Amino acid sequence: MNIKPITKLHGTLKLSGSKSILQRILLISLFLKDEMSVTNWSDSEDVREMAKAIGVEAIENQVTLNDTCLRSRFHIEESATALRFLMVYASLQAGKETIISIGERLSERPHDELIKTMITLGATIAKNNRDIVVLGANPKVESLVIDAGISSQYISALLLCAPCFEKGLTIQINSPIVSKNYIDLTIALMDEFGIQIEEKESTYIIPAQSRYNAKSEFTCEADLSSAVYPLSLGLFSEEGIGVTPISNHTKQPDFVFWKLLSDAGADIKLHYTEKTEETVLIAKKSDYKGFNFNARRAPDLVPVLSILALFATTETVIYNVGYLKHKESDRVTGIIENLKLIGAEINLDEDMLKINPLTVEPNEIELDSYNDHRLAMSFYILNQLFPQVSVNSMSSVKKSYSNFVSDINSLR
Repeated sequence: MNIKPITKLHGTLKLSGSKSILQRILLISLFLKDEMSVTNWSDSEDVREMAKAIGVEAIENQVTLNDTCLRSRFHIEESATALRFLMVYASLQAGKETIISIGERLSERPHDELIKTMITLGATIAKNNRDIVVLGANPKVESLVIDAGISSQYISALLLCAPCFEKGLTIQINSPIVSKNYIDLTIALMDEFGIQIEEKESTYIIPAQSRYNAKSEFTCEADLSSAVYPLSLGLFSEEGIGVTPISNHTKQPDFVFWKLLSDAGADIKLHYTEKTEETVLIAKKSDYKGFNFNARRAPDLVPVLSILALFATTETVIYNVGYLKHKESDRVTGIIENLKLIGAEINLDEDMLKINPLTVEPNEIELDSYNDHRLAMSFYILNQLFPQVSVNSMSSVKKSYSNFVSDINSLR
């Protein structure tokens, strides 16, 4: 008999802005001459680190971006997105030297392919312990072939820096793209600011003399990568748990969470509230069957989906998980080792995780978050369903969702 826990948590959370969107907006701001007011900011470490690197210190709900400029020396502790975006931008600033110091864990993640690409474009890049020294140059080539099997952020960074390519640039992809939906998000934001990227099969074309159009105001939608955790708890709540504000036309890759669980039979629906004039996504207690999920679509969802798979009625298969070994931790190992500790039947078959429904209630156990924010938040769901299951550390959640624990506690 499958385990079906129930939680008394209920309510609606108003979430801060998407860090994926805001980091793209920060890079775009480097090309804007006019002041732009951004509402629904994020206090996540990833956004804070990138903001400080371009001279934005204030982290409030509404932030004014004005005369942003990349500092000649700055530190990025863990945000791979900030590092990759700003390394590309620095590489395209002719004659300017930029020194980027990075954290130990970030230094262990793959960046060599991007560095090789920027050297091909004309930049000089050297590593000195955990310092990356970049001497920028005008791009020397108008066509690149890129291996996109490591990170979509390489392509997004190049696209976002479109104004640096006066003669345009053609990017040809020679491998399956990890997280292509994030490239789609990049292209959608660029279009909103006046630059249209042409996509033909496995090729992206940056038009010559591309320029961003200024916007005086920009309101960021809620971070759906954060929303998946309270929504997951909502699937065990009779009264339900909701998150807002949600855009009906969002391009955030993790919105696939809603369709995936809905198709599996979960009660998760959009509701429009006239009183607040906001759209709320609400999840309620429901049975759902196992699902098949391609991790390349939205790899950050794999930890939380692995937890939800434990309470499905049939087996779940998550494939193409190999890339997860290169995230903030080896997430494949972290998921398998910890889920086995609570009595789950989970196996790695080549590049697929196969997870069967949980049939025994866990004993008292402490799970290891590997200091990885996605693992910590996913395992915290188990803690809320089974108080005897604890997580050794939640400090890593500040990377993406600083208020995670207090938000969950507010649902009591």
